[in-house]
Parts: sequence; C-alpha cells; structure tokens
Amino acid sequence: MRDGHQTPDVEIGSDRIVVDLGLDDADALSTRTALGIQVMKTIREAGFSQKEAEKRLGLTQPEVSAIMRAQFCRFS
Repeated sequence: MRDGHQTPDVEIGSDRIVVDLGLDDADALSTRTALGIQVMKTIREAGFSQKEAEKRLGLTQPEVSAIMRAQFCRFS
C-alpha cells in the first residue's frame, strides 16, 4: 500500500459466472445462453438474413432480432 489505498478483496470464480452469482435458476440460464449463442453462430455462419432465419426457425423477425442481440431471456 504505497499510496495509502486499500485494494478490494477479490474472489476467484469458476468459468460459470451465472452459477457463481448464486442465482436459483443458474443451470437453466447457462443452458439457455449456450443454446442461444449456438443459434446465433449458426445464423451468422450460414449467412442467413433475419428474414431467412425467421422462415427456417419458425420465429418472428423480432424474435430473430432478439437472438442476434443476445437477448435470450425471451426464450425458454
């Protein structure tokens, strides 16, 4: 402490931040996020427009848009 300031306590977590936060539905949130990311990657890798993804996935355009913006909480 050369400058007289204390450093905050730091806790090292796991690679699953949702679990580390102690949320009741941590496993479901982790699964939803992993699936959402995979869907987002697949849409991008295939080069689909949102309109094409909408047709192939049977979703609405706002739902595809939510996936592409990583808003997975809208899906179960």
